[in-house]
Amino acid sequence: VIQQAGDFSMVYERFSLGSHAAMEWAQSSQVSSILEVNAPLIDEQLRHRQLIDRELAEESARRAFGAAGASAAVSAEVAAWVREYSPADANLHVIRNRVCTQTFSPDVSPQSPRGDCFTVGFVGSLRPWHAVDLLIDAYSLFLQRTNQPTRLLIVGDGPQRDALSQRIAGLDAAARSTIQLVGAVKHQDIPGWLTSMDVAVAPYSAGQDFYFSPLKVFEYMAAGRAIVASGVGQWDSILHDGQNALLTRPGDPHGLA
Repeated sequence: VIQQAGDFSMVYERFSLGSHAAMEWAQSSQVSSILEVNAPLIDEQLRHRQLIDRELAEESARRAFGAAGASAAVSAEVAAWVREYSPADANLHVIRNRVCTQTFSPDVSPQSPRGDCFTVGFVGSLRPWHAVDLLIDAYSLFLQRTNQPTRLLIVGDGPQRDALSQRIAGLDAAARSTIQLVGAVKHQDIPGWLTSMDVAVAPYSAGQDFYFSPLKVFEYMAAGRAIVASGVGQWDSILHDGQNALLTRPGDPHGLA
């Protein structure tokens, strides 16, 4: 397919399971190449889904990393995982995710204006490692401590949606009425959902390997939101407790509240 498409000066690929052909084509064609690595996908597949052929997946990863002209990992933890398959890779770089500060800004008009309602919010996919269930529990505890009008916005969709809906349904009526599962939204609408929030939350559970470079946190920062996050992973170089965020113990709903 690449050969049919024409001549290239560079091939840029996001690493995926079983994919090594583009990097090997670039290598054999003497074309520059960059392989972007966002997560230890083999480990993720084993932990959260199903990996049919681990040996084949690992061989493909070795071939992709070995053929890439350069690899760009989004965190030091992901870079360490890449080195398990390509220990001699001198062209491995750690480049964290970034956001466009012209798109994400405190000046964007809110999608759902706050008015006098104190708004807690989350933006992201509803997957187990994002611990939105922890956020719901913490928000329920928070409601017991405040008398001001309050709401929780959960912006995003994913495989945990049904389980989270059931968790919300188990709360008392007063709490249920203040939680909105917004669902999936267009990318261009996300900045407006962020400026609809007073506090944006990045909750994570205890005991998980934290190797992410979460776009949500950089978006929260660019949008000028107050941030509350679980203190995990590489936060020490991004979020500083009491300065640009409040950090809590991972998995602790009372601390998050």
